[in-house]
Amino acid sequence: MIGLKLNFKWDSTAMVAFALMLFISACDIEDSQPKVDAGFLRIYDDGTFETRYFPVDMVQTPDSGFAILSAENDWQTYFMKVDKQGNFEWEIHLPDKYVNPIRGMYLADSVLHFYCMDKIALGTYLLQVSPLSGQVQELRFFPSLLYPLAAKPLPDRTTLLLSYNRDETSSRFSKISSTFAEQWGENYNVFQDVEEDLIIHLKRLGRRIPFFVGASQSRYFWNGFYNFNLSLVFSNPSNGAETGLISGFRSQSGMSAALPLEGNRYFFTRFNFNEHFIINGQSINENSIQFGGDLASVLQPEIRDQAQVFVSDISIRGSSYRLMATDTKRGQILLAFYDASATNLLGLKYLGRNNPYEIAGLTKTLDGGLAVLGTTYLAGRFPRICLFKISPRELEDVVLTGGS
Repeated sequence: MIGLKLNFKWDSTAMVAFALMLFISACDIEDSQPKVDAGFLRIYDDGTFETRYFPVDMVQTPDSGFAILSAENDWQTYFMKVDKQGNFEWEIHLPDKYVNPIRGMYLADSVLHFYCMDKIALGTYLLQVSPLSGQVQELRFFPSLLYPLAAKPLPDRTTLLLSYNRDETSSRFSKISSTFAEQWGENYNVFQDVEEDLIIHLKRLGRRIPFFVGASQSRYFWNGFYNFNLSLVFSNPSNGAETGLISGFRSQSGMSAALPLEGNRYFFTRFNFNEHFIINGQSINENSIQFGGDLASVLQPEIRDQAQVFVSDISIRGSSYRLMATDTKRGQILLAFYDASATNLLGLKYLGRNNPYEIAGLTKTLDGGLAVLGTTYLAGRFPRICLFKISPRELEDVVLTGGS
């Protein structure tokens, strides 16, 4: 081996140039490394003007990717799989008979399950999809459960399901067993025909109605039509019978989201025509009849008319918070973070620019971040699926500094 001794004459110009070269090299190395903690925005455009996409629900899959359930051309069922960076992998356009996919998709035994409706008979299907192959299988058809509206999977592998029977003009609240049979069902008389409102809702022809179902420590609850009005009904978990309710007014006023807290406290949002309100951590008697307008609430003038609203638990770096997610009148998605009591606002984060954005769902990610599903309108006209990924570091910044 020959040893070489190199002698350099260092003047100030050479030293500056060398330092600049090292800085640029360091930047190149840093940029080439995968950013595990980085967030992203993806917009999925098929390049056509004829098709409209409205996302409905999302689940993170075992490979850290995302399965996205959507309505295509208003209510046809469309399914898409993307990887953990939001890159498109595959899609399924389900046969025409499967329409009206509803929120409540879940993962069990590494297979995705969701509910939709028969286009002609109006009954409810339970379908499963493999997140690896995209193979679709029909698990069960419920011919008597017409117009499925909302579903909620429970930890014991049962599911709460809300539907509407147009022949009896009644809402039906059901519990589906782990073997995919109706374990029990309770009818709630509406006393008027609301099928026109449902069709407008399902085919996205006008006002969207905030149908949802859920469970607290001692009650099940569902938000739908009952006794002429849009009502939040509390039910006995053993048989679905009513124990109490919070009534709205027709389809123009009612609750829009509900998150049970400890005891009998809830974090609610409600709407009254085109106004939106937050009800922070209020105690509710689940065995009484109340009117939503009588609950102490705070007007939220920033929220868009007819916006969807979501409320959720969220853990950030091991601490518990409450999250409200919705749309603003400026065409952005708003994330509002509250403390565990849901009474103190800690920070805000706004998503989206240039195009209008509307929220469709959200889920906590395996890395401790947050994924937000939405609709964006390219050129202000063409509805497309969009996906935001927010890193754990970004979430922490919002609750610690107030966000932006």
